[in-house]
Amino acid sequence: MFLNAQKKVVGVDIGSSALKLVGLTRARKGYHLESIGIAPLPKDAVVDGEIFNIGAVSNVLRDLVNASKIKGAAAYTGVFGTGVIIKRIKVPIMSKDELEHHIRWEAEQYVPFNIEDVNLDYDVITPNYKKSGKMDLVIAAAKKDLVSSYSAVLYDSGLVAEGVDIGTLALYDMYKENYGTSKEEASIILDIGASRTVMSVVENDRSVFVREIDMAGEYFTQKIQENLGITFEEGESLKVSGEDGSLPPEVERILLTEVKKLAIEIRKSIDLYLATASELPIGEISVVGGGVKLIGITKIIESITGIPTDIINPLKGIAFNEKVFPISYLSQIASFFGVGVGLAIRGLRY
Repeated sequence: MFLNAQKKVVGVDIGSSALKLVGLTRARKGYHLESIGIAPLPKDAVVDGEIFNIGAVSNVLRDLVNASKIKGAAAYTGVFGTGVIIKRIKVPIMSKDELEHHIRWEAEQYVPFNIEDVNLDYDVITPNYKKSGKMDLVIAAAKKDLVSSYSAVLYDSGLVAEGVDIGTLALYDMYKENYGTSKEEASIILDIGASRTVMSVVENDRSVFVREIDMAGEYFTQKIQENLGITFEEGESLKVSGEDGSLPPEVERILLTEVKKLAIEIRKSIDLYLATASELPIGEISVVGGGVKLIGITKIIESITGIPTDIINPLKGIAFNEKVFPISYLSQIASFFGVGVGLAIRGLRY
């Protein structure tokens, strides 16, 4: 009874191939897990972050909401894809009031959409800008019609849309809650999903550099399909067969080759960050998402980047009832919930 009286926030991560839901409440120390679920989405219902079939996505979410018995709960979701821009920029030193007045003009130079068609936010990240003569900002812009479509899915499924954020930025909240942050080193979070790999660099309690790489789960399946001359579905089945240690040798060779290509792209992104936006050395790379199950993923990334790399658990610091959520079940699915956990935490904080 008392638990139900607490505010519950549901983080809803709408991906390109699956929808993830995680409900949290505040606990005495941190947060408590109230609900969690994942379900596949119809093919092409969501492409490059754009929802093409609101009805189909809403139906999937509604089924998860009903199964979790959380109808009417407050919900936060996060947009992603080509309709979202996150960029670090430099602007002349100005007061907070001046920045509020000029930010749209400043952002217009970097946002490839009509500035009137986007929701815009920013964060000042340079602590000693008076010495540098410039202010460093991270600007985040999302197309208004994209935000509206995500909100519509929440309402149609029986949830109360309290916020639409940028999904990538929620990774920081998940990471900080579970692993903390360092003032001496930057950390990289890699979210390897179905259609994209997101690299987010965290510095001084902020996400300061973000890049999306078009190499992720579906890419690896396509390479298996192309090399073996089979269907996409057969390629997917072979790819996931490695999760129980029974990966066919020819598939293993293909995946190891392609994972190395992903690691090289990650290395290039790190080089760009170090050359243009670095304030601190990079201490570690943390990997989440369905891609953590790819063969050799952490060893290959660590070998090519020279940075310690490990898989992290988005639920590590979240309390839960083992009778409701068996540890064996959560350990199997936890890696999928990096963004969802972060969105729920953001909702409870704000």
